[in-house]
Amino acid sequence: LGADLKAAWAISTSDAVYLMQHLGDASDPQVTSRIQKSVEKLLQDSGPIHALVVDHHPGYQTTQLGERLAKDCSGPNAKILCHHEQHHVAHLKSLAVDSQIDPQEPMLGFVMDGSGYGFDGTIWGGELLSIQADRYSRLGHMRSVRMPIGDVAARNPWRSALAMLLDAQVPIEAHAGLSHWTKTSPWSELSQEEKSLLIRATNCMATSVALPIPSSSIGRFLDAVASLIGLMHCNQYEGHAAMLLEDRATEYYLHRFQESGFPVDSMSDLGAYRFTISDLQGVLEFDTRQVVRSIVEDLCNQISLQQIAFRVHASIARLMVDMLERLEPRWNCTRQVGLTGGVFQNRLLVELATEFFGKSRWRVLL
Repeated sequence: LGADLKAAWAISTSDAVYLMQHLGDASDPQVTSRIQKSVEKLLQDSGPIHALVVDHHPGYQTTQLGERLAKDCSGPNAKILCHHEQHHVAHLKSLAVDSQIDPQEPMLGFVMDGSGYGFDGTIWGGELLSIQADRYSRLGHMRSVRMPIGDVAARNPWRSALAMLLDAQVPIEAHAGLSHWTKTSPWSELSQEEKSLLIRATNCMATSVALPIPSSSIGRFLDAVASLIGLMHCNQYEGHAAMLLEDRATEYYLHRFQESGFPVDSMSDLGAYRFTISDLQGVLEFDTRQVVRSIVEDLCNQISLQQIAFRVHASIARLMVDMLERLEPRWNCTRQVGLTGGVFQNRLLVELATEFFGKSRWRVLL
């Protein structure tokens, strides 16, 4: 049954998987009703099924629907299983199927998107995972930043920017590089009391449904960058801020590099920012804080928005190569890596990553 956003469902038979039509956002009760009616009709027409597969997120309408259907359709002699699949593991397994990777073979991949409910109860979205048969390993991820819950951050990149600034301990009102952001974003419309409340809520470490929760989402990081450099503070459609950021980065790329056939001998030629990578008991964690500080300094030094946008893209591409080189030697035998998730709909990022992986003798699966 998949996730709530861009909801569609599929049925697998012995020889194929049939994807049904796109039905919308399942957080809308009418969409959930349409999904339920179409699945119930299938169950009536097709006879018994073996299992239902739903997202790991317990709050998704599609997850709750799948659990109800599995219970309602189970009989005394035939129990239907309801299997919960973690969002990013599902992304990588889908790529494995697309790439015709044997399920018994290990597969390595970066899964980057806006959000997915993690096994630890936080929101994931910047992951380095491995899969093999029914096993998975979280080999690396972005250091978590406390983000507004639900759609608040996704719809309001300025809120993601605020979270990133506070996490990086950048003095918002005092830093000259942020003068444009503080004057043009919705931050400027808040009273001093509202600003103080928002800062305290973002920094609060208590657990509450009303408070921010940790997120390792690269999608939210890109939204934050788009807001910081003044491209977009409130999304008008899904992916709006990230698409504008890609557009500005591509302008710089075409002007600076592609006209001369990408003449870079090393990644340092690109002026990319540098993420800090730490090894935390065998799990690699990359840190956005220094990158955020560098972006703010570039704004202060009046570096062009196009160049900053490009540096961010190059820094993510370089980061992925750096993380692979930090993995255990056993992964060197495959020398192939998958890229999947909504962030990799970004053409420039995919081209840069493919170029850099190729120089490091890694084959890329898309």
